[in-house]
Amino acid sequence: MAGKTEDLLRTVFMGCVMKNAKVIAITLGSLPRLISLRAVSLSAIPAIIQTMNDCMSQGVDIQLKILQTLLTLITNFPTIHSRLLADVRVFVLCPLFSP
Repeated sequence: MAGKTEDLLRTVFMGCVMKNAKVIAITLGSLPRLISLRAVSLSAIPAIIQTMNDCMSQGVDIQLKILQTLLTLITNFPTIHSRLLADVRVFVLCPLFSP
């Protein structure tokens, strides 16, 4: 299962690198579903957070997808805490609320 998970996440990460808002929206839209299905391991979460941070400048629709994904992450991984949660706040949430 780990190999398939890596393949799925690699596809998501590659889609986010494209810098095309439609492709990013589709790939980020798949993340909450993968997380809910437990197809994402706890060890993959830092890479997911970094990828979301990299996509932050792509527009409001992408930011909405990122917030939806964060909600799913926090709901399905209650062990997310301390440094990892701080990274979410600094990299993802702060730019959403800055002028």
